[in-house]
Amino acid sequence: RIRQILAKSMVQASAVLAPMSSGHGGSSTLGSSAKTANTQLDIRDHCYGVVCTLARSTFCLDERGALYDCGNSRSFPENTNQTHFNRTLKSISTASMLFGCVANEVEMLRPRATSALDALLSAYVRVVTSTSENARRIDDGKSNTKTESIPTTSTNPWADIRINDAVVDKKNDNTKEIDGLSRSLAPLLWTSSRRSQPKSSRLAAVRWSNELLIHLDAKNAIHLLCFLSGDDDATVSMIAKKALGVESSLGDDVTFNETEWSNSSEAILSSVTFTELMETIVGREAEVIPGRPKFAEFVVPAKAATCRFMLQSLFSEGSFYGQESCASAVDDYVMAILGTFADYQGRSLSREESDLLDECSICLESCVSIFRET
Repeated sequence: RIRQILAKSMVQASAVLAPMSSGHGGSSTLGSSAKTANTQLDIRDHCYGVVCTLARSTFCLDERGALYDCGNSRSFPENTNQTHFNRTLKSISTASMLFGCVANEVEMLRPRATSALDALLSAYVRVVTSTSENARRIDDGKSNTKTESIPTTSTNPWADIRINDAVVDKKNDNTKEIDGLSRSLAPLLWTSSRRSQPKSSRLAAVRWSNELLIHLDAKNAIHLLCFLSGDDDATVSMIAKKALGVESSLGDDVTFNETEWSNSSEAILSSVTFTELMETIVGREAEVIPGRPKFAEFVVPAKAATCRFMLQSLFSEGSFYGQESCASAVDDYVMAILGTFADYQGRSLSREESDLLDECSICLESCVSIFRET
C-alpha cells in the first residue's frame, strides 16, 4: 500500500540523516574524495526533500504516525480507544533528528534542514488544529453522536483530504495526548534555544514555541519566549517579542487600553493567569528545572521585555482586585523590579542596562498608580 511505501521512504531518509543529527555526519567526508563528499551532500539534500514532501502531504495525518517517529509505524487494533489524531501525537523522534541536523549540518545544506523542520512544524500544527476543532465541536454540542467525519490517508496522500467515518473519542483523551507531546517537546526546544546553539537552531526553537508549543502548553511556551526575547540575533528576539505583544511598547508609557494590544498578545494573556506566570518565570515555583533559566538569570534585554509583558498580563486580569493569590504575585513582581534596581545601584550603565532600568521605572510607576486608585 502507498502509505507503507511512504513510511519506508521515511525510514531510509531518517537513516541517512541520523548521523548528521548526532554531529558525526560531517566527519565521514573529511578523508573522502571531493566526488564522494559531493555525493553524500546530494543524498542528504534529497532526503531533506523527502521529509518536506511527506510532511506537506496528508501523510502527516496517517494514524500510524510514521512521519513523527522517523518512519516507524505502529499498528493498532480496530477497536482501540485511541483516535486517528491521538495516534500521530506519540513521538518527537523526527523533530529531535531535524533539530540536530539544523544545528550540525554543513552550511550549504542548513537551509534544506531548516525547510524540512519548518514542514514538520506545519504538520504538527495541522494535526493539533484538527484535534482542537474536534474537541471544540464536542464542547459546543454540535455533534449528536460519537461519530465524526475526520480526514483519512488511506487514499492518495497528495489528493484532497477525503472524509471517512471514524470514531472520535472523548475530549480528554485528545488532551492527554497533547499534554504528552508538550512534555516531550519543551525540553527539546529549551535545548535548542541555548545561546551556544547556532542561530538556525534558536530561530527554529522560537518558531516552534510561537506556532506550536503556545497551543499545547502556553505557560511554558511564554517562559521560553521571554527567555528568547533577549537573544543576540535580532530576528529571534523580534519573533519572541512580537509573540509576547511587546515589540512596539517597550520604553513607552503604559496605556491601560486592551484594544491597543496586538491580537497575539491578547490571545496569550487570556490563556495563562498572572499568578501562574510569576510562579513559572520569576521563580516562586518550588521545583527549579535545570536548563530553564528564571528571570534573575535572563540577559538584560530579556528582563526588559519580560517586565513589560508581565505588566500587560497583570492588567489584563479582570478579577485580580482583592484576590489574595494575585496580590501575593503582585508583591513578588514589585520585589523583582526592586531587586533589579538594586543589582545596578552605584554602577556605570550600558545602553541596554539603562533601557532596562527605564522599563522597570515605568512598570513600577504603573503598579503604584493603579493600586493607589483602588
